[in-house]
Amino acid sequence: MSSTRKRWYRGQAIPVADEIMDALRDAGAVDASRLLWVGSLRRNKADVGDVEILFVPVRGLAPDQGDLFGSMIETDKAADAINALVKRGVLAKRPKEDGTFTWGAQNKLAVHTATGMPVDLFAATVETWPNLLVCRTGPAALNAIIAQRAKDRGWRWNPYGAGFYGPDGQLKVPVRCEADVFQAVDLPPTDPIYRDRLAQQIQEAGRV
Repeated sequence: MSSTRKRWYRGQAIPVADEIMDALRDAGAVDASRLLWVGSLRRNKADVGDVEILFVPVRGLAPDQGDLFGSMIETDKAADAINALVKRGVLAKRPKEDGTFTWGAQNKLAVHTATGMPVDLFAATVETWPNLLVCRTGPAALNAIIAQRAKDRGWRWNPYGAGFYGPDGQLKVPVRCEADVFQAVDLPPTDPIYRDRLAQQIQEAGRV
C-alpha cells in the first residue's frame, strides 16, 4: 500500500462496512454466519486504507430472461445485491489505473460514493472460507510467511482453495478453520489483532 494513499479513521470505516454488510444480510444474499469485515479493520487498526468484506454468497434460482420458455437458472444473490447497491448509487465500480475494473465472481473492487472510501468485496465458499479469512485479514507480510513455509514443505498455499496442495495439484492438508492454516506451517494460531506483531517478530528473527 502506498504511503500517499488516503486513510480513514476506524470510526469512519466501520459505519461504511456495517451499511454494506447490513444490505447484504437484509437481502438474504449471504450466509449470515460467514460475513465479516477483514483486513485492517479486523486487525483493529486505528486507521485503514479501505473497507474489506468477506462473505459466502447465497445461491438461488431465477427465470432465465433470455429463455422464452421461462427455464430457471442459478443466480448469485450476493452479486445481485451488490449490483443493486451500484444502481442505487451507494457503491460505484472502482477503476484501476488502466481504466478497467475488477468486478468478477470472486473479487469486486468498489468505492463508497458518499465518502469516497474504497470497498473491496470478496466472495468465498464454505470450503475456502477459512483460507480466505486468514489471507484477507492479513497482513501481507504474514501471508508471505505462510506461503513460504508451505513452499519449504513442498506445498502450495492456495487461499482460493481448500488448503495446502502438493506439486501434483492434490490437496495435502485440508483447512477447516483459521487455526488449521497456522498449525500446518508451525505457527501459533493468533488473534487478528496480534498478527502484525507475529509477522514482525518472525521477520526480526530473520527466519520465515
